[in-house]
Amino acid sequence: MYSIFVTLRVKEEYSEAFVRASFGDSIGSIKNEPNCYRFDVLRNSNDSNLFHLYEVYKDEYSHKELHLNMPHFLKWHEEVLPMLDGDPSSVVMDTIFPDDQVWKKQKNSLLKAE
Repeated sequence: MYSIFVTLRVKEEYSEAFVRASFGDSIGSIKNEPNCYRFDVLRNSNDSNLFHLYEVYKDEYSHKELHLNMPHFLKWHEEVLPMLDGDPSSVVMDTIFPDDQVWKKQKNSLLKAE
């Protein structure tokens, strides 16, 4: 599986608005993208304006060509762009554990968690 860890710094006055906007992108990704297996929105424990997104996709194409062109992503991107304090950074990784079958099986539990 293809995974990405994104780090974004948000201007202090937009911290809670960023969280609300990010729910739409994360839930939309899990619900509407068959090849998206995980989309976590995380707040840094030491810096409440620093956020991390952990996303897992079937492959690079599912992220770069499908996810980045989905309506929920485009809406999120437009909404949060003015909230950001600097450019996001990202690290791309290949998952090792759990294996691909576990990622696929656990997706159903995420759909119920909303």
